[in-house]
Amino acid sequence: EIVSVILAEYESIPFSLLELLFARIIDPEKKLREECYELVESIIRRGESYLKPAIAEVRFLFIIILFIFFVKYFKTVLITEDTESLQLHSKIYYVFDELCHISESIVDELIPTIEHRLTVSNEKHRRDAAKIVAYVTSSPNNDFAQRHKTLWNTFLDQFKNGTSETQLTCIKHLKSYFVNHPELRTDLEDVMIRLSLSTDINIRSQLMAQIRSITSSNLLDISDKIKQILCERARDKIWEVRKEALDYLGHVYKKECINQNWSDDIQKQLIWVANCIIHLYYQKTTQDKLLAERLLTFYLIPWDVNADDKVRVLLTLYSNVDENAQRIEIISI
Repeated sequence: EIVSVILAEYESIPFSLLELLFARIIDPEKKLREECYELVESIIRRGESYLKPAIAEVRFLFIIILFIFFVKYFKTVLITEDTESLQLHSKIYYVFDELCHISESIVDELIPTIEHRLTVSNEKHRRDAAKIVAYVTSSPNNDFAQRHKTLWNTFLDQFKNGTSETQLTCIKHLKSYFVNHPELRTDLEDVMIRLSLSTDINIRSQLMAQIRSITSSNLLDISDKIKQILCERARDKIWEVRKEALDYLGHVYKKECINQNWSDDIQKQLIWVANCIIHLYYQKTTQDKLLAERLLTFYLIPWDVNADDKVRVLLTLYSNVDENAQRIEIISI
């Protein structure tokens, strides 16, 4: 009620006051001052309840005004170029994520604006909008992507076909997506296949790093689409990308081969990994030859296993790889 009296004095609520409120619903203030978070949350929720004029009472008018200026603030951050006077414009992603948990009404008001910003000609505007959607949809404990399908599909189109800067911004959130929202995995894997064919080296390299962080080294947990990406990038013309893919595949091979009970089916699935790694030795560059030796020593015939297992792994490897790979193995040994 005290807040009601104070805020009712404003004809228009300054953005500085809104930022004071927003700062209380994001970290570190959210954790340090829980009572302030609860107060701001209560103000927002009550505003959501009294939006309809038929229900609204005079004493709740300030909440309706506050709601309107919440929306105006977000649109200002999204649309205007002059955000230097706004203290929280760089943390708008965190504020928006919290509002998704507090007030669907405010979020629903902003969706058309964000969706429009994803399709405008200005690259910075598209990237900023994509950053907001990526942060919110990858955060835990929300169904934002399911509730706003049109926005999600527009975002995926930017993720898939946007500029390199926008794609790199979105790639950073892949691990959060796979951990927090496995239901979105199918959509994202289609995008990842497209990104793996990008002409931008940084995108392919970042994608390999993300795949390594989001997938288990258990072969059965790696989807066919991810295997397809790894297989193709293992032959990438850029050494750094090729190295990242082969190193991860070698890690997967080692985890399976040291298991005494690894099945014939898994051996068949992994034999192309061994062939691909050993065939590197036929490349002209010294770095490829050194990479082949390192992967052979660390993964295909691991140095850190006991003698009996090493002999078993060596015999299994030698009996499965092709003739060209066998020749290299003999030279290396």
